[in-house]
Amino acid sequence: MGGNADGRDREPLEHRPLLHYEPPSGWLNDPNGLVFHDGVWHLCYQHHPDSLDWGPMHWGHAVSTDLVTWRDLPIALYPDANGTVYSGSAVIDRQGTAGFGRGAMVAVYTQFTPSTQVQSIAGSVDGGRTWRVHPGNPVLRQPDGVVDFRDPKVSWFGGDGDGHWVMVLAVGDGARFFASHDLVTWEPTGAFAPERGRPHGVWETPDLFALPLGEPPGQRWVLSVGALEHAPAGGSGTRYWTGDFDGATFTADTAARWADHGADFYAAQSWSDVPGGRRVWIAWMSNWMYASHVPAAAARGQLTVPRQVGLEPDGADGWVLVQRPVDEIARHLSSPVAPGAGVPLRTGAAWVRLWSRAGASGRAAVNIAAADAHAHVVHDPTAGTVTLDRTGAAGIGHGFAGVHTAAVPPGGIDLDVVIDRSSIEVFADGGRACLTDLVVGLSGDGPVTVAVEGEAVAHADLRHVEGADAG
Repeated sequence: MGGNADGRDREPLEHRPLLHYEPPSGWLNDPNGLVFHDGVWHLCYQHHPDSLDWGPMHWGHAVSTDLVTWRDLPIALYPDANGTVYSGSAVIDRQGTAGFGRGAMVAVYTQFTPSTQVQSIAGSVDGGRTWRVHPGNPVLRQPDGVVDFRDPKVSWFGGDGDGHWVMVLAVGDGARFFASHDLVTWEPTGAFAPERGRPHGVWETPDLFALPLGEPPGQRWVLSVGALEHAPAGGSGTRYWTGDFDGATFTADTAARWADHGADFYAAQSWSDVPGGRRVWIAWMSNWMYASHVPAAAARGQLTVPRQVGLEPDGADGWVLVQRPVDEIARHLSSPVAPGAGVPLRTGAAWVRLWSRAGASGRAAVNIAAADAHAHVVHDPTAGTVTLDRTGAAGIGHGFAGVHTAAVPPGGIDLDVVIDRSSIEVFADGGRACLTDLVVGLSGDGPVTVAVEGEAVAHADLRHVEGADAG
C-alpha cells in the first residue's frame, strides 16, 4: 500500500512497508513539491535513482488519491547546467503568472553546484507527468557572502486580488523571506534568526503555514525547520515555532519546540492547495547520523505516514502542534483483534489504540517481536512519560540503538501506535507528543501484543492492515 501501484517489485516482501512510501529503487530523503491538484496528492522527494547512496539529486514523483496507496510517475526534475536539484515546494499558479499557463503546477527548488545555491522554477500543465524548466532560471541568485541558501517553501498570502507569493528560505542558521507577484521576480522582505551561533546546525527545509485556533477564534502561524544537530534522540530532527506572519516576516510568540522526540522525523513538509483549510504534512523517516547505513536491497529511504496537524493551547506556554495519522489510513484497517491474540508482523502493519480514564494506575506497553528484532512502547501515566525502546532492533551503529522519551501529562492514557515492517510511530496525549523510529529487522512471524499493568487501560483497540499480503 505504501508502495507502487504499477506492479514493479522493490524490496523483498518481508521488508516492504505497507503504510509508508518508499521509492521504486535508489535513494530517497526529503519530501518535496507537495501539492494537491484535481483530487490527487502529489508527492515529490529527493532522489538518487542510480544508487542506494545520496548523490546527484533529482525529484522523484508519486501520486495518490488516498494518501496510502501511491503510484510512481516518471522522475519530475533532473540536474541541468544550473546544478543538481535540491529540496523545494510546488504550488498551483491559477493565473499563469509564471508563464507556464493558467492552472500550471509550478515547482520552486534549489539548484546546487559546489560553488552556488540558487533557486529555479519549472512548470507542468499535464498533472505533473512532464515538466518544463523556466528559460530564465535561476530566478533567485545567492547573495554575496551567503553560503547556505536553499529549500524554498512557497505559498500564497492574501486574497485573490491583493495577495502575493511568499517564499521562505533556509539561510545558514536562520530563515529569510521573499515576495513575488509572478514566481519569477523575488524581493527580500524579512528574516527570522532567533538562535545565532548554530546550536542545532544549519537550517534546512523550512515550512510556513497558518492553523486555525478553536478558542479564541483566529489563527496562528507555524514555522518549522530541519535542524541537522542535537535533536532529542541525537542527530537531525524537526523544530517549530508558533507566531505571526504579516506577509513579509515571521515573529515568534514561543520558544522553539521539537515536532517529534524520536530519531527519524526530518525535513517535514506540508501539502499546499488542500481544500477546506486542512493541513497535512509528511517527513523523511531517517536521521543523517546513520541514513546511509540503513540496510537496503533495491531502495533506501522511506517517509512517515501523512499526518494531519493542528494547534491546541498549552497553558502559559502558548500553542502546541498536534499530529495525528490521517483519517484515510483507517479505511485500510481490519476489525478489532483481541489484544491477547496479537497481530502477526507478517501481515505487514498494525495500529494499536489505547486509552483510559484520568487517574488510572499502572502502565501500558505495546510489545513488538520478530525473529531478528524486538521493540517496546511504554506509556507510564505516573511518571508522565511515553518511551520507544529499539535497543532490541538490529544494530547498525552510528547512534542507532536507544530508548527515546517524550513527556506527557501524568494520569490517564491516550496512545496510538502505528507499526509497519521497519518502523514505529507513536502518537501520545492525543498527538501532542510524538516518537518516530525506524526499527531494522521488524518482520517475520513475531506478534504485536498489548500488556497492561493495574488499571491503566480502560480500552484497547488492536488492528492490522486489511488486505495486506501475508506473504
